[in-house]
Amino acid sequence: MTTQLHEAVDRLVRIHLLDGATVLVFGHSNATAAIQQRLAEAGIGVRAYLDNNPMKQGSAFDGIPVLSPDFITTLAGVRTVVLISSPHFGVMRDQLRALGFEGEIVRIAGKEAQVSLPSTEEEHVVKARASYGGSLLTDIRTRFPKHHLVLCPFDGLGDVYWLMSYLSAFCTENGIEQAAAVVAGRGSEQVVRSAGVDVAAVLTYQEMDDLIRAVLLSEDERYTIGFTPDRSGSPLIYQGESLTLFDYYRSVVYGLDASVRPAVPAYLEEFDNVDDLPAGRSVIVAPYAKSVIAPPKTFWDGIVATYRAQGQQVYTNVAGGEEPLPGTTPLRVPLAQMVAAVEHAGTFIGLRSGLCDLVHTAAARKVAVYPDAYFSTTSHKVADFFALPGWEEIIVPIGRPDAVRQAGTSAR
Repeated sequence: MTTQLHEAVDRLVRIHLLDGATVLVFGHSNATAAIQQRLAEAGIGVRAYLDNNPMKQGSAFDGIPVLSPDFITTLAGVRTVVLISSPHFGVMRDQLRALGFEGEIVRIAGKEAQVSLPSTEEEHVVKARASYGGSLLTDIRTRFPKHHLVLCPFDGLGDVYWLMSYLSAFCTENGIEQAAAVVAGRGSEQVVRSAGVDVAAVLTYQEMDDLIRAVLLSEDERYTIGFTPDRSGSPLIYQGESLTLFDYYRSVVYGLDASVRPAVPAYLEEFDNVDDLPAGRSVIVAPYAKSVIAPPKTFWDGIVATYRAQGQQVYTNVAGGEEPLPGTTPLRVPLAQMVAAVEHAGTFIGLRSGLCDLVHTAAARKVAVYPDAYFSTTSHKVADFFALPGWEEIIVPIGRPDAVRQAGTSAR
C-alpha cells in the first residue's frame, strides 16, 4: 500500500499541482504519514495536519503541527491544496467546504489521486445532507440535552464493546455525569445496552454520516466519535508503543492512561440453553468475521473433526443468514447471553471478530484464530493488533492451511 501511495504522490509532483501551494493533510494516519514523507523527499513541505480529534490537536509529528480543521479559514486568499487519504473522504471534504474552503481537495486512494473542486451540484448535496444531519442532531439533543454523546459510526461489535468499556472511566476523569450512544445497527445497540448505557438513536450508515457532519460543524463539544482504527486517521503507535484494539480506544479515542482498566458489562444475562448444550463438554465455534480474512473451509473441517473425535458436541454460532459448519449444530444466542453460554459450553473457538471481544471475560477455554496477515493498510499483524490477553492463538497462513501453527497463549 505504501508503494501505491508513493505513486499517487509522485503523480501530483509530476503534474506540478502542488507547486507554490500551501499543502495541508487532513487526518494523521499511517497512510498520510507516508504521503508526507514522500512529499518531503520531493522537496515539498506540509504546512500542517488537520484533525478533528481534540486530543491530537496541538501535538506534532515529524515537526508538523496537528491543528483543528478550522485553521483552514485563516488561509483565505492563499492557494491551498488539501490531501486526504481516508474512506471518510466525503465527510471530510464536506466539512472543509462548509468552512468556506473553495480550493483543491485531493483524494488519494491507493495509487490514484483525484482532485475535487466545488460545483453547484456538490454544494447542493452538501447543504441538503448538512440540513438532514442537523435535524438528527436537534432531535437527539431534544431528548438527551445534557448527555455526552458517543457516536459509533460502524456496526462493529468489538469496536462498540471497547468504546463502552472505557466510557465510564472517561466520564469520571472528565466530570461527565451522563452519556448516551448513537449506533449504526441493532447488534451495536445490544452491546451498548449490556453496558448499561442509554441508546440515543439507532441509525443507518448514511444517517450516521450526516449526523457526524452536523456534529463537526456545530458548536456542540459534548461528543466523542469512535472512528474505527483503520478509518480514524490515527496511527497505531501511541507514545512509542504499538497499540492493540483496546489500547486504541482507551488511549487514542478517550485519552486515558494505560493503567485504566475496562469495565465489565453491567447487564449480562444467564444462558437459557434452549438447545441443551452439555455443560463443560461443548465447543462453540464462531467462523465468521467482518474485519479479517477467513481461513479455508478445510481448516474448520479439521477443527470440527478434532473435537468430535474427543466426544465433544460442536456448535456453530450463527446470525442472520450464516450457515453452520458441516457436522455441527447451529446455535443462536442473544449477545447478552454469550458470556454465560461460553462458560456453560467450556470451549470457544472463534475467528477473531467482535464476538471474541464480547466473550473475552468468560471463564472458559478460549481460542482465537488469526490470519497471518497485516491489519488493513498498516504494518501491524492482525494477531498483534487484535490480541486478547490469556487467549490461546492459532495463526493461519494465507493460502497455506497446511502450515497452521499454534501460537500459544497471548500475553499481550
